[in-house]
Amino acid sequence: MARDWKGGTASTFKTIGASNHCEHDRADKDYYATEPVATDWLCRIEHFDGPILEPSCGEGHISRQLIRAGYEVTSRDLADRGYGEVADFLAPENTRWDGDIVTNPPYAFAQEFVEKALAIIPEGRKAAMFLKLTFLEGKRRAALFENYPPPDGCGSAIRQEAPRRMPGSFGRRDMAEHRRYIGLTDMTTLTLKQIYAVMPGAKNRYSKNNATTRGETYLPWLVKFTAQYGITTPLRMAHFLATIAVESCELKYSEEIASGAAYDTGRLAQRLGNTPQKDGDGQKYKGRGLIQLTGRSNYMAYSSHCNYDFYSTPGRARNLCKPGNAVRSACWFWQTHGLNALADKDDAKAVRKRVNGGYNGFDQFVVYLGRAKKELGI
Repeated sequence: MARDWKGGTASTFKTIGASNHCEHDRADKDYYATEPVATDWLCRIEHFDGPILEPSCGEGHISRQLIRAGYEVTSRDLADRGYGEVADFLAPENTRWDGDIVTNPPYAFAQEFVEKALAIIPEGRKAAMFLKLTFLEGKRRAALFENYPPPDGCGSAIRQEAPRRMPGSFGRRDMAEHRRYIGLTDMTTLTLKQIYAVMPGAKNRYSKNNATTRGETYLPWLVKFTAQYGITTPLRMAHFLATIAVESCELKYSEEIASGAAYDTGRLAQRLGNTPQKDGDGQKYKGRGLIQLTGRSNYMAYSSHCNYDFYSTPGRARNLCKPGNAVRSACWFWQTHGLNALADKDDAKAVRKRVNGGYNGFDQFVVYLGRAKKELGI
């Protein structure tokens, strides 16, 4: 049975299976198609390593969007709806899936789908479900979250104040009671207007030989890598933008102005993984990228993460200055140094100290943070 969407409030409720918003009796086996834009938003804010299993594929609405996003997808459903394989996801013999799982499960069996998905995927893989907010309620959910507790810091994307009302949303309500249960993400995509509002200098040309603005140059990379590294809420984005504004002088520099000689010898050099001898590795591994990745240890760790050598020669080290690498290295540093959790607490001093090692530039940071919060509606 074909589905279409007119973009109204009712279609959103139908997507999540709200029976009191349906024009007809509930569909066979609790089937409701998923609006394509929902999957598109998911792909913007979450990265999957694949392959992906869609175990309740229906007519392929989620699967098609995932395939368009570049993922390898296996599609299955209990009923034959003309797309994918016929298979029972909850069958006892279904004991392992070596990949990620994305689906809009039948609401009557939502908890069973969640538990099954978490049970059959390996450690480090992801299960993403489109669920009604009321899924969080009820005694059965308590046992679920006790068995599968969210990671530390998960849930901080849910702001205690009422969220901005969106078409088809559940209305204005305080969601603080759900903080410890699940991490919901404000699906916010960074725009050029927002970058300019936070960093007016980003309107300037990227370089003498490149007529595009700094903001235009960096925006695609910022959109891509902030999503990939979990900088996906307005509060996290605000702290991140304030940080890169200070560190890069509003996207002007992706390489430290100083020579790096300060990191060439002594205790600071050793702390950064450089040799204590005067051999030039301070200059070689000086700050690069939008958060000024510094020191041989950081260069090697980031190289291992990317499976690319950024440290063996000065030329390779300078590759960190290129826009894509400059953004990705900043996002990697942000995630691996626990800055999302600090941003969730809105702890400006802790964020600045974690990045800078002290409070240099803190006054500037506060100004940028204020601009970012205003622009992002915090």
